[in-house]
Amino acid sequence: MASVLEWPLLLHGFRRTRAGVLHSLVKENPAGDLPPVVVLHGLSASAAELGTFFAPLAARSRKVIAIDLPGHGSSPRPALGMSREPFFEEAKHAIDLSVGEDDPAILAGNSLGGLLAIRYAHARPKRTRGLFLTSPGGAAMTDDELRTFLADFPFHADSDARDFVQRLFARKRPVLDGIVARVVRRRFARPAIRELALGVRSSDLLAPEEVATLPRPTLVAWGTRDLVHPPSHLAFFRQHRGENVAIEEPDGWTHCPHLDAPDAVRARLVAFAESIASTPLVSVASTTRRSRAGAAPTPARVPSLRSASPT
Repeated sequence: MASVLEWPLLLHGFRRTRAGVLHSLVKENPAGDLPPVVVLHGLSASAAELGTFFAPLAARSRKVIAIDLPGHGSSPRPALGMSREPFFEEAKHAIDLSVGEDDPAILAGNSLGGLLAIRYAHARPKRTRGLFLTSPGGAAMTDDELRTFLADFPFHADSDARDFVQRLFARKRPVLDGIVARVVRRRFARPAIRELALGVRSSDLLAPEEVATLPRPTLVAWGTRDLVHPPSHLAFFRQHRGENVAIEEPDGWTHCPHLDAPDAVRARLVAFAESIASTPLVSVASTTRRSRAGAAPTPARVPSLRSASPT
């Protein structure tokens, strides 16, 4: 996995939030021709894993920010706990401190980070330029489905962690899997991570309208080798996507493609950002007025990907 040592001229530090502090990594490029990008990692992960993905992106983006979500990486557990509201409020405040309405950002979220990106876009549409989501979390489930889903995460035994790692990378590597599994097991043993994941209820997940009414151009990239989320989760996004949402299934991408295919993911994100930058920013209010008048909002302009299957 990449190290922060790979990030030249990187700024890192802690920002005070309403209920504590959050750690973030930032690289600025005032001469960049693309919008700011906020990178949001998945459950138990951290900003430090995004090194090879993060640094080259800043050659084009005016600002790239990777945030250690509450209770993850170097960010401590928030004082109010890790349930849905305090967790999201802390993350939202950290993004608020990083981007403004004068230069709204593209939110690049993986898994749990994708769920947060969706919720942030609804809460802060004027600070959001677009969403680039790889295998986003949050698909609606019943209580029984949620229990079954969480049972596959490595909360209990080393063997669970090894199985999880093999599904995460969609391949078996006997020696390396054992090493990575021990790291993953320690992460999922952190009290804050357990509190967040095991405290999730079906009512915390996305409602169909949250996908259908996304106010900004959104690309959902769901790899054909994602073995962590079941096919029903992709079906949820496909069934409920609105006019602003495009879905692709890149061949060979796993659940965390930024880890094992960073060049391909970065190229797709840059292409998406270029399409966003070339399109005038339409106010959410005017889009809403057009919709109420009977005209559909302008669909997201998303260039095709040769290795993807648009749906």
